Amino acid sequence: MEYFTHLPDFQVIICKEYQHAVLPSHIDTHFAAKPQHGLEKDKQRRIAEEVAEIDRLIGNEETLRRCEFPFPPATSKPIEGLAAPQKDGLQCKLEVEGKACEYICCTVYGIQKHCWEEHRWKSKNKGGRRKKRNDTN
Repeated sequence: MEYFTHLPDFQVIICKEYQHAVLPSHIDTHFAAKPQHGLEKDKQRRIAEEVAEIDRLIGNEETLRRCEFPFPPATSKPIEGLAAPQKDGLQCKLEVEGKACEYICCTVYGIQKHCWEEHRWKSKNKGGRRKKRNDTN
């Protein structure tokens, strides 16, 4: 494929130019949002048809939500074809059934939301900053 790299272990395709995964259902949007590709509609259609021929791709967002996506361990080597992360990541440190959770995201809010939703975690700090203790009363 000229514009995409197929990663069969992850069931995705990676845009060679922009180095991120593109769902087959988003190919038209990908090319429309990236005018730098400079492709005619016929060329885009041929690429979409070529991608449609690839077996076992995660085709759309609904399939992605329902599948057991094979996330690599956080300590794995970079995946060839993908760009480096734009930000430093935050990893969940909670354990689930004796195994470390492997969730990673780039924002404090994102990691908090994950912990609240997936682990029913509640902060002991009830909002705001902790007050300094004043021993000079």
